[in-house]
Amino acid sequence: MMKLTFSGDLALNNSFLDNLDINNCSTDLNDLFIDSDLNIVNLEAPIVNKLNPIDKIGIHLSTDDRICDFLSKINTDLVTLANNHILDHGVSGLENTISNLDKSKINYLGAGSDLYSASKAFIFDKNNIKVGILNIAENEFSNSYNNSPGANPLDIIYNSKQIINTKKSVDKLILVVHGGIELYSLPTPRFKKLLRYFADIGADAIISHHTHRYNGYEVYNDTPIFYGLGNFFFPSVNDNDYEWSLGVTVELNIDCNKNISFLTHPFLQNYKSSYQINVLKENALSDFRMRENKINQIILNDSLLNQKFDLFFNQIKNNYNHFLQPYTSKILHKLYSLGIIPSFLNNKFKKRLYLNIIRCEAHREMLLKLLREN
Repeated sequence: MMKLTFSGDLALNNSFLDNLDINNCSTDLNDLFIDSDLNIVNLEAPIVNKLNPIDKIGIHLSTDDRICDFLSKINTDLVTLANNHILDHGVSGLENTISNLDKSKINYLGAGSDLYSASKAFIFDKNNIKVGILNIAENEFSNSYNNSPGANPLDIIYNSKQIINTKKSVDKLILVVHGGIELYSLPTPRFKKLLRYFADIGADAIISHHTHRYNGYEVYNDTPIFYGLGNFFFPSVNDNDYEWSLGVTVELNIDCNKNISFLTHPFLQNYKSSYQINVLKENALSDFRMRENKINQIILNDSLLNQKFDLFFNQIKNNYNHFLQPYTSKILHKLYSLGIIPSFLNNKFKKRLYLNIIRCEAHREMLLKLLREN
């Protein structure tokens, strides 16, 4: 028998760590972690001594070496580094992260000095069961490109080879994917199709995070697929954001016959005063199970899943309209919002042009090369 636990995004910034007494920090998950053979957490923030933010779109995360004490305190054995923030402070931030993890004897996977090291599987062998774990991230600003330092990127052809080759030497292969739509409580149809494909070619279990929401799960052809675990410990400025505070730890059990079973352990972050992770119980747990079942039923219904995604997209599509406009200043964007200056996308020729160069793989390759320059 082998027991493994997987938890979502961990990002404790310096100001939070300043007020955190690690010796008094407790979690209801301690009993589960102590009883597990391998505990895996996604380390979302690089460990840096000096802030050196790269040029990117989106926020920069960071933490310091005290995070290693926290990870050790909660019995973390392995951290995944393939995520969209691990290069927020450049190669030096990644190198410092790896150095501190090595010093603390905490294993890691999913990022490295080149693509080969970033894509290496973590192999865990115990009780005559051999498990391989791979970690990949959707493409933003932290991935290895042209064999540079960074995270193991989502690349279907390369990832397929990783899965197929690793599967040959292990009993079970677990794929950890950092991807999905942030702040959306369901997998998109594309993400569901992608993860099912990875299951088809050999993944025996798939764990996802990145959305900061719990996205439910399905069992597809005997492969459990968890579409988003939510946050593990990721303080928010909004203490009352239930969706942000809710997370799930997945417990995978592999028996002597190499069969996989699982349990989900929901919890709420408490970072207001006591700095704890509180497992849901009684009425709160019952309410969660009802909600979890509803999400899982939507995942199984392609038509309903598409409808839900359409509704979500309609809520955020104006953001993307702004992204594609040529305006770079806030003033021009405000004038555009007020209808004083026109939308760049009202021109039908421009819309057809954008559609073609983004939809067509050959054109998209050239577009990406152009946008990467400088």
